[in-house]
Amino acid sequence: MALRPPQHRADAPGRYIHGSDDAWDAERLEREKLSDQHPLARYLSGATRYDLDAEGVRAYLRDGAQPVVFVLRRLTHQEYIDCLDIDRTHARMVKAALLGVVRVEGALVCDKFGKQELEQLHEINRDIPIDLGLAVMRYGRPMDAAEGKRSGSGGGATSPAEPGSDGSR
Repeated sequence: MALRPPQHRADAPGRYIHGSDDAWDAERLEREKLSDQHPLARYLSGATRYDLDAEGVRAYLRDGAQPVVFVLRRLTHQEYIDCLDIDRTHARMVKAALLGVVRVEGALVCDKFGKQELEQLHEINRDIPIDLGLAVMRYGRPMDAAEGKRSGSGGGATSPAEPGSDGSR
């Protein structure tokens, strides 16, 4: 099976806009069927590494809308392991969000993201802190074959399952 080349840059800064942000063009999205291969579905799943310039994702923002954009960084190996060591998925995702969200741009501006900001987001929508943590973990995942990962045994470590992939939250 031939691999489709990625339509995103693996080194692009992660810019995550939550799926519930009212800056998304809901009318357009209602008209289009959101399959797993839809550009916005791929963006929200992390398949584009939250590159807003990939696959025409920006076109799904309403004209003139100002989304809340969470700027992500990749966790270090130790930070990633520390997150995985937390048994409860909710607590794991909160820690990942606190470690991996660098700042907030757009409709909300925050140069230093911390517990207070995460608590405020929780009050707005209880899913946002969990989804942010999941976005951080997905953003820093190892490169896949389509992105240029070299195949072969190489003796390297294997990648753990995606956090929360057991269906728990």
